[in-house]
Amino acid sequence: MGDKKIHADMVADAKKRQSLQEQLEICQAKQKEAVMEEDYEKAAYYRDEIKKIKERIQAGDEVV
Repeated sequence: MGDKKIHADMVADAKKRQSLQEQLEICQAKQKEAVMEEDYEKAAYYRDEIKKIKERIQAGDEVV
């Protein structure tokens, strides 16, 4: 029974990693687009979101 729980946890962790990485990539693309459009308020918002995601990654929510 314990092996199934460990496997389930590993699968959940992998999904979380993928999700955070996807969020990071999306925010980086949107930030770049906002800068190109000279929408600096939006770019700053994405800068802050990127920082939060990276902090979660470093805190152990994801291993990069």
